[in-house]
Amino acid sequence: MLYTILFSLLIIVIMHAGYTHLRDYLTTPKVKDVYTFNNNKVNELIELLESNKKETETLDFSAMEGELAGLINNESDIETSRDTYLDVDPTSL
Repeated sequence: MLYTILFSLLIIVIMHAGYTHLRDYLTTPKVKDVYTFNNNKVNELIELLESNKKETETLDFSAMEGELAGLINNESDIETSRDTYLDVDPTSL
């Protein structure tokens, strides 16, 4: 009886050791190079920000200011024209 238990445990230990040996030597581990990947991403973002900074330095803002002024003027015209199209008297509601 005791020999059977010891023999069973010995077989289990040998099978486990064989399994871990085969797993370690026959499979390739997944390796992620997080450090280099993150450094590359940060460098790309820095280059993108620097190129955007150079582009904004060369922009002419006078055209944008004119468009904004036109938008503001048109918006006030829309409000006044909207008021003329209302047929309902707000006090009757």
